[in-house]
Amino acid sequence: MRNSTFLTETRKGAEEQFWTPCFVKFLSEKVEIPISVFLGEKKSPPWFSSRKVSPFITYDEIFVPKKQKGISGKDLVRYINNKFKTSIGEDAFIEEEGDVSGIIFDLVLASKTGIYILENKPYDRITFSWNQRGGNCYEKYVKRINDFGVDCQLLYILSIGIDNSSCSEISTIQQGLGDKFGIILLEHLFELMDKHKFEYQGISNWKDFSLASPDYQ
Repeated sequence: MRNSTFLTETRKGAEEQFWTPCFVKFLSEKVEIPISVFLGEKKSPPWFSSRKVSPFITYDEIFVPKKQKGISGKDLVRYINNKFKTSIGEDAFIEEEGDVSGIIFDLVLASKTGIYILENKPYDRITFSWNQRGGNCYEKYVKRINDFGVDCQLLYILSIGIDNSSCSEISTIQQGLGDKFGIILLEHLFELMDKHKFEYQGISNWKDFSLASPDYQ
């Protein structure tokens, strides 16, 4: 048994074409998802543990756009207004508060009480856009949605095997958002896929790539 990157790296650069559609299809089964946190930059494991606040999430809807890649910040505002009967205007997202322009989310899950924004980062080395980095537009966007009374969380789908530079940026984002940030470890997601006997384009041996110890506590 190995960690998830031994599988994801075989399809390098295929987040949009392969991995995001794979996760969308699986998450359509409405599974309970374990949420983790990064324990900080230390000299020895464990690096991750279960999130103390809301260690699992449930949801009843997946918001996936039909005609474009990803979900724009504007589209998500319209979706939130429709679902939660809010009246958030685009003018709420001025530059210093989390500019809505240039924001494209991979996937959004919704429950009766809130929104989960998922960013898919399946490889050992994560590439962050400027908007995604700590303190920038994604973080500010999440905070502004919460300001309007809608629980909004940013969740990163990533491997327990990410490199040190990726860990550093994840730590910064986590510090900025607190309990409105979480991590969906691919190793845990693959375990769920195995449990549900999920198959995608010939892959069914998810369990072989779900090793989380000793890096997870």
